[in-house]
Amino acid sequence: MENAHKKVPAVILLILVSLFWASQPPPQTNASHDESVLLLARATDTSPHALYKITLNEEGHLTKTTLLAASEGYTLVNRTPEALDFARAADEPPLRIMIETGERLILEDEPTPSTDDPIQHWTRQILAQVTPLSGPRDFYPFSSGVIFSMTGPADNFLNLYWLDSLGTIQQLTSVEKMGDSPQPLLSASAEFLNWRPQFLSFLYRARQRDTQGQDHNELHLYSLNDFSDMPAPYFGKTPVWSADGDWLAGVRVNEATPPLYILWRVEWATGETVEVGPGCNPDWSVSGDWLAYDGHDNSQWQGYTDCYANGRVYAQNTESSEVIELSAGIGGYVLLMGWMGG
Repeated sequence: MENAHKKVPAVILLILVSLFWASQPPPQTNASHDESVLLLARATDTSPHALYKITLNEEGHLTKTTLLAASEGYTLVNRTPEALDFARAADEPPLRIMIETGERLILEDEPTPSTDDPIQHWTRQILAQVTPLSGPRDFYPFSSGVIFSMTGPADNFLNLYWLDSLGTIQQLTSVEKMGDSPQPLLSASAEFLNWRPQFLSFLYRARQRDTQGQDHNELHLYSLNDFSDMPAPYFGKTPVWSADGDWLAGVRVNEATPPLYILWRVEWATGETVEVGPGCNPDWSVSGDWLAYDGHDNSQWQGYTDCYANGRVYAQNTESSEVIELSAGIGGYVLLMGWMGG
């Protein structure tokens, strides 16, 4: 892939750098090495939910605290990175539990919906300047700007673009045809885009098409420091970075029939790979000492679109590679909700 560094003025780089670092949280520390994770449990598809805080110490010993009992009659209705919202009867106010602290809040009023969809707003800004063949799509908000993918006004290649707070569009990637095929051989999509912590770079999905018309998905790491672009270890679903940006965790497909999702973690600098086991939806603890995930052992196979969790939640110690069951002693179907304090 050809770099597009000539297309982005130096002032845009300075803006990107300052906005990115201003938006980064300070490094987290955890002197006690005790970390807590939230697990959501349900006895049946229609029964109320229960929410538990599972605390791990340095040796991997577990302590369970009930934050929401099934007997309270609440059901999860909405999930955000910051909170879990539960509802009971139609005439009762919803309950919100903050993921970072476990605090319970009664919501007296329904949140006021936004009067303007941000995606529609960004789309209007883009279409006022360029008429793409298809797009824009896959918006990714970034401080006071947004990264998105769209085709160009004169070709059908999908590339990544930056829309800054002034409404100026800059192209980040430059996709080229390869070989004699009339079809685009590579597209750059923001669908899998995620930022690498502590670094001014991000992962995105690239799709390569060979001369036989077969598609091959890849992951690339794009650096906004020097506008470089390099292949990254491939995972079928969106991988997640450790808090220090040193490790990636994600799923790959084994060679069984039918295949299963197998969770792996890869150290970026060395390429060291560690197999975690059947699972999906990985989530790093704040310290990086643990990688939690939903178990996966379903023999059905629907490609990379679904991961059939088995209702059990596990964590691997990243130092010893030991795997423990976080959901031990919890009845019903259990799902990972995320680490607290992150």
